[in-house]
Amino acid sequence: ELLRNWGLELNRQRRTTCPVHGGNDANFSAKDGYGTCFSQCAGKSWSVTDLVMEVKQLTFPEALEYIAQLANLDVKYTGQADRQEVIEAAKKERERKDVLYATNEAALQYYEKGRSINFAEQYDFDGRAWKGETVQAFRIVQTPNANSLTKQKLIEQEPLQALGLIKYSEGKDVWYDFLRDRILFPI
Repeated sequence: ELLRNWGLELNRQRRTTCPVHGGNDANFSAKDGYGTCFSQCAGKSWSVTDLVMEVKQLTFPEALEYIAQLANLDVKYTGQADRQEVIEAAKKERERKDVLYATNEAALQYYEKGRSINFAEQYDFDGRAWKGETVQAFRIVQTPNANSLTKQKLIEQEPLQALGLIKYSEGKDVWYDFLRDRILFPI
């Protein structure tokens, strides 16, 4: 029903064009009864609520209101918070998560720049041999055994601390990289 509301029809294989990325191919599938969908072009799956949030750029409570409206249901807020307070809190949380995702990506790129790999050859991580193309495809990095992330000036310290990538030692009164000499890959 949601896809039909957006002008998309599922074919017999329960596929249609992706409502997030568009295109002409039926690369978006919906699982009947599960409330989930998958986009092959993005390699990503969503719940119904997550899909509405992404397509319509809504917060979680706004997406629930949108879905409830399609189903002709009323949404009531309980407790002390009113609708606007709930939506503002959700927007702040989304902004906080966006900063953390961006910081995590910036830290990964920082470590990738320090990596010197010929992707046609093997690369050795702590005694384990990996093909260069595997390292590149999965963005595998080995962090230096130093406080390089703490000392760099491009990425703000506060989100790095919130992610647990840097820590503060009160005994030594110094910041340090928490993940030194580790193999990392994004998930």
